[in-house]
Amino acid sequence: MNEKDYVKAVNWCTLSAERGFDGALLALGHLHLAGETKDLHKAEHWYLRYARSGYEGYGYGFAMLGSVAMELGDKVSAYKWYYLCSKSDYAGCQTDLIKLKSELSGSDIDNATKQAKEWSLAE
Repeated sequence: MNEKDYVKAVNWCTLSAERGFDGALLALGHLHLAGETKDLHKAEHWYLRYARSGYEGYGYGFAMLGSVAMELGDKVSAYKWYYLCSKSDYAGCQTDLIKLKSELSGSDIDNATKQAKEWSLAE
């Protein structure tokens, strides 16, 4: 996608998201994750909004937050998001959770699980 089309897509998706179209939240996350002007923090923002939305399939937002955390090199945060995903309506993150479990220490897993539970209570 060229820069002009990318800007148009971001603008249209932002308008749609502001009007309550849940698919636009995911589209914005994907645009920022995979776009030529990749911005992981913006992708994280949109995926978090989707995960918080409670829309059908909201757990996919947690899975994508885990992917962003992995790209940022933060395996503890990735485990937190994949853990939340595993407790949601989306079953697609079990493999990632199991893989990370083999790569993290017990204290890192405990810390990530604690963060996930605190995040759940705060919501």
